[in-house]
Amino acid sequence: DTFDWHAKPKLLMFNNVMFLFAMLVVVLGTLFPILYQFITNDPLSIGPPYFNSVLWPVVVLLMVLMGLAVQANWFGLNWEWRVQIKVILAALLIALAISFCFSTQLHFHAMLSLTLIFWLILMHRQHWLQLNFQRLPMLIAHLGFIVTALGITLTSQFSEEHIISMKLGETVASNQTAVTWKKAASYEGDNFWAMKMYLNFHTKNGFNFDLHPEYRVYTASKTPLPHASIAPFIWGDYYVNVGQSIGDGAWLIRWQFKPFVRWIWL
Repeated sequence: DTFDWHAKPKLLMFNNVMFLFAMLVVVLGTLFPILYQFITNDPLSIGPPYFNSVLWPVVVLLMVLMGLAVQANWFGLNWEWRVQIKVILAALLIALAISFCFSTQLHFHAMLSLTLIFWLILMHRQHWLQLNFQRLPMLIAHLGFIVTALGITLTSQFSEEHIISMKLGETVASNQTAVTWKKAASYEGDNFWAMKMYLNFHTKNGFNFDLHPEYRVYTASKTPLPHASIAPFIWGDYYVNVGQSIGDGAWLIRWQFKPFVRWIWL
């Protein structure tokens, strides 16, 4: 007898094919600009639009195949559809809750990705509850994929970037965070002069922390070089850079928030 398409061997084969295709997409996006510049002597940059548009459907299909494979036996799926509908609804509700923590607007890509991620977690529920050491390598591999997918989804869909002008003592608020310029200090290094800012960040969740970006001017070449300040947290990283003075005591400040960016590299 031949295996059905939803039998474990077929699903594992499809899964491996999609992983191979994803690898080829990354290799092409990495090596093609190098080859193009070598042949034409013109630079070419391939950035997030290429990877997001090509890799995203592949990752979505991978998550579906992984979720089906962990529930399938060697001859096919034997589902109770009422249970599966409850699992899908539970994953959707979790995705909605997490999405509204970052934005009051619904994003299709974010919602679909988050729903599939938590659906995939719930599809492993029997393996988590009844831990079998023979399946431990599979669980570790799938958990690594889930953590990476969650980090990429939240970082790509809910990152913030703000370019603001501030004066000493001012507070500028966004939807999620209020930034206050508390004080400034100047000092001289071995080969540079620097203006150091003391910025306080207050998030809507009640977190308070300080960042200290610098604007340096190197004395020999008179070259300005901003020195970024980073606040790393498990739920995301904050980055701040100082731009140039725009007069009347105001400075340009660029700050970013990358949610769960460290989960990509765990």
